[in-house]
Formats: sequence, C-alpha cells, structure tokens
Amino acid sequence: MDTRQTLLVLGAIVIFSVTALFTNMEMHEAGATMTETQVINSASAIGLSSIEKAKLFSFDEALITDPDIEDTSLMTPAGSLGPEIGESGTNFDDIDDFNGSLDTVNTQLVTYFVRFTVSYVDTLDLSSPVGYRTYYKELSVSVFSPFMNDTLLMRHVFSHWK
Repeated sequence: MDTRQTLLVLGAIVIFSVTALFTNMEMHEAGATMTETQVINSASAIGLSSIEKAKLFSFDEALITDPDIEDTSLMTPAGSLGPEIGESGTNFDDIDDFNGSLDTVNTQLVTYFVRFTVSYVDTLDLSSPVGYRTYYKELSVSVFSPFMNDTLLMRHVFSHWK
C-alpha cells in the first residue's frame, strides 16, 4: 500500500467518523425532544385534571348554603379568596379555596408542582383580573417541573348565574 492509498483510507475513516458522530448527535436530540414532549403532555394532563376537579366545587362559599344569591356583595371578598380557616386541599368546598395552594404530583419518572391562583375577572373582559366581586372567577393552574424549560399555564373562567 503506497502513500496515496493510505491517505484515501485515512480520509474515508475521517468521513465515516464525522458521519457517525453527527448521526449520534441527531439521535440524541430526537430522544431528548421526545422525552420533553412526554413531560409536557403529562403536565398538560395534570393541568386539565386539576381544572376538571375544580369544576366539582361550588362557585362561592356563600352559594353552598344559599344557591339563590344574586347579590355579589354576599360573596367572598376579592382580598379573602383562598381556603377558610381549617380547610386544606382535602376538604375544599368552593373554587376560591384553591387560591394560593400548591400541589405536588409524583409520577414514575417526574415530580410536577401545581400552583393555583383564583381571582375575580371583569365582566366585559374575562382576561382582566379585578379587585372586586363579580359573577366570574378565573382559575389559573401553573404546572412546572425541573425537567421542563418553561411553566405550563392553563386558565379557566367559572361563572355564576341565577
């Protein structure tokens, strides 16, 4: 084997090595993307499940004893949204009890943290929180994990009409 053939063999080995390296990098990136997608899908399911759970509760504490209330001034003040004394996640009875609570959801591979925020929203602009009582409350559910690049935020507006 002369020098020319040796250089051709070395060139072929270098080309093969570079091709193998880039193929391996692409496969690794595809695997990471697939894992991230699975984590985000699980976070979405947790967020939606949390909203569905909240739909089972009364709109307001005052409506539990008197569902015919039409006067918003009888509902929970905006500054008092949150669990009443002695209430925790296991015995919530109305939507605003979720305000400020933090839940942890453990799966086989990932731990998710779920933060809840409840606020009254403007009757004419349901995306604007207000500091007074209305017939609309927005539940914001933030789901995050150390394995996610960003926090997943889901919102749902609840309403009370007689």
